[in-house]
Amino acid sequence: MGAFIAKLVIKDHPTLPRELELRAGKNCVGRNPANDVRIEDPTVSSYHAQITVTDIAVVVEDLGSTNGSFMDGQPLKKGILQSGHSLKFGEVEMTLQMPEAQISIPDLPKPELASSIVFDDGSFSCLNHHDVLATLRCTKCQDCFCDQCVRVLKRFNDASPLLFCPNCSGTCESMTIVMTKPKKQSFFGKLQETLKLTQPKNTRKRR
Repeated sequence: MGAFIAKLVIKDHPTLPRELELRAGKNCVGRNPANDVRIEDPTVSSYHAQITVTDIAVVVEDLGSTNGSFMDGQPLKKGILQSGHSLKFGEVEMTLQMPEAQISIPDLPKPELASSIVFDDGSFSCLNHHDVLATLRCTKCQDCFCDQCVRVLKRFNDASPLLFCPNCSGTCESMTIVMTKPKKQSFFGKLQETLKLTQPKNTRKRR
């Protein structure tokens, strides 16, 4: 027999033990000492039921007992018993308890999100190719791409194809606006502009 993986907790019985251990595989349950799990009660048949415990389920099957088997108050011939559900053999009532699985999920490093590069003239690079000028922008995620990166869907009745973002499947549009950085004005340029503004206008004298 394998190691204990489940147990039956008996409710308020004067002579029976509080818990009955179930092991992996088939567990024959009844009053006869030859059973894997013995329940010494006159309402329990000599070979009352069979409980099969697997990694994913606990199956209970009545073996033609005299007083019957019940799951959550309903007559049972064969069924799947879950942890916490009520099981009754004759007049002996119990519940199934199974150990909770301990699942450890390791912390995974968060991936760094790629981003476009801004060139000196204010234009953007392709998200996937930083040395290539972006010509298309996704209307959904706002990422920028070159012509080679977007997904193209050709249409039969229209010469212009549909362009889709490779990341979020949003539609892509051409980047027609190119932002440029303003040139810095030199000190002499600013001085010359100031002199133009302050220079008085020529006025003609009336004779």
